[in-house]
Amino acid sequence: MISFFRKILQKFLSNQPAGNSGNRVTRYLAYAIGEIVLVVFGILIALQVNNWNEDRKANNARIEYTHALLVELEKDSGQLADELEAIDRRLETVTSYFDRLSQSNSNLDTLFKIMRNEADPSFVRPSNLHTNTYLTLTSTGEIGFFDSPLGEMIQNYYQKADQTYNSAIEQTRFYQNIFSEYHFNIPKPHEYNDSPVLDQLENIMDKPKALLVFNGMLSIKRFNLRFFKDYHEEMILLNSELSKRLQESLN
Repeated sequence: MISFFRKILQKFLSNQPAGNSGNRVTRYLAYAIGEIVLVVFGILIALQVNNWNEDRKANNARIEYTHALLVELEKDSGQLADELEAIDRRLETVTSYFDRLSQSNSNLDTLFKIMRNEADPSFVRPSNLHTNTYLTLTSTGEIGFFDSPLGEMIQNYYQKADQTYNSAIEQTRFYQNIFSEYHFNIPKPHEYNDSPVLDQLENIMDKPKALLVFNGMLSIKRFNLRFFKDYHEEMILLNSELSKRLQESLN
């Protein structure tokens, strides 16, 4: 294209009438200025083409990352839904213990029946979501391929998951301490269900302390389950909103 304009410039100057030396100087100056203009014009075109190529590469990368995020969000959605269902079942069970122990006719036999045959003192371990694509985006700085507010939605989703995971770890450690005390003071259920050993152990147990430890363990467990329930419900909502927004960005 530049050579095309250069030919036009040369043809224009060659068609100018011959004159004195002053005219020749003017023609040379005009030619030089024309060459400068052509060089600048060429540089601008090259920059524009380069910018277009970079934008095209960035857009292609954004599309690939979007598809990868959608795949991982779909996995998260299934995982969160399954975990929420399990949490609801556990929470319902723990709540039923409190309901039974709060009845006017409940006694230590009620407590030990629950402890011996029903209660599962195990704790819920927090699980990680799928973050490979997000970690790649943040480590390479390519999260910038996503304009605001979509980029902010992506970061909010994974930052919320990470913050809650760390909080859940701390809560789980606290519950583990309560669980250890419970396990030390109260025979583990299901190990001696049909054995006179359990009856003998119950006879020498400090029952008021057993009740206190058991209720403490149940209270912490119920708190943890409610915390996990709220977290899962919030993440399911954020997951749905982010997935929808990413799908729209592909259209």
